[in-house]
Amino acid sequence: MTRGREANRLHIVAESMAEARAQFVDAMERDPADRGIDHATRAAKEAVRGFVSDGPVKLVTEELARLDYEAERARRQAERWEQIAERLDAQRAVQRAEDDESIAALHTAENEAARVRAEVAGPLTAQAAHDGKTYLGAVEGEAAARARLATVGRFGRRKARAEHRTATEHTQSLREQVSTEWGTTPSGPDCLPEWASRVAAKRAETTPRVTDAARTIEAAIADREATLGRHEQERLALLVSEYGAERVRPDRLGMRIVKPHRDARDARARAAMSRAEAEELRDLPITEAAQRVEVRRAEQKNARQRAAQRARQLHDPFEHNPHRSNPRREGPTRSV
Repeated sequence: MTRGREANRLHIVAESMAEARAQFVDAMERDPADRGIDHATRAAKEAVRGFVSDGPVKLVTEELARLDYEAERARRQAERWEQIAERLDAQRAVQRAEDDESIAALHTAENEAARVRAEVAGPLTAQAAHDGKTYLGAVEGEAAARARLATVGRFGRRKARAEHRTATEHTQSLREQVSTEWGTTPSGPDCLPEWASRVAAKRAETTPRVTDAARTIEAAIADREATLGRHEQERLALLVSEYGAERVRPDRLGMRIVKPHRDARDARARAAMSRAEAEELRDLPITEAAQRVEVRRAEQKNARQRAAQRARQLHDPFEHNPHRSNPRREGPTRSV
């Protein structure tokens, strides 16, 4: 019999039609090729059904399907993390620009206030130094008059007493003036420069120019604090929209750090690993590929068991400890 693409041809050599008919019947019983392609396909499926359903082909096919699924899922996760990272980065860039602007405004206000204070305090320092020096001169004159009074003779005592009284009154008058003007008096010539700077700076804080500059600083500080508070609310709102409220709450407590760039890299790595494993399996003979799948599954099972064991030990550190004492064991007893 010659098989053709569309029809089969049976070649018969016989001496009579009856013999030819008998050969035809016998050939049809031996060769079912003329039953068609559908019959042949069904026969082929029946022949390999057991091999596919229970053998290494099914094992490898399922593993490849799993790896392809894991790779695709990791790829989608990476894209999702990258989109979240882009939105967080965009928000962070806007907020950083606003932070820089508020910091610059605060620095400008502080620098302007320092300049105004210096301008106002300069003349006040000079005036305080002059008033303090005058007062110290009066104190020195009073001390000299007191010394003369203590050493003068009887005939010059009246004059010395009058001079001392005049010097004392003058010193008291200057003390009141300086105290009223500057709040205190210098204790001596050596302390005069420091005293003048201190009282002048304190006096400068009450001038209109300095108080205006101080209010400008306060406004800049308040604006910066408001900006920081708004940024925190904006960041929290974006995190809630991207992660959900339940996942954002631990992050606010410091228990979870949101790092979408890292998560995206990890997802890309998982996708690449799954694809690489799938390619390795496809390049191997079916039997060897099936063996590798079985080994990996056994390793994964062992890893899960070890992880469960560690979790139990963390829950109860004495579990499976051969050196753990038996809580029911009684201690040594005394006997008579």
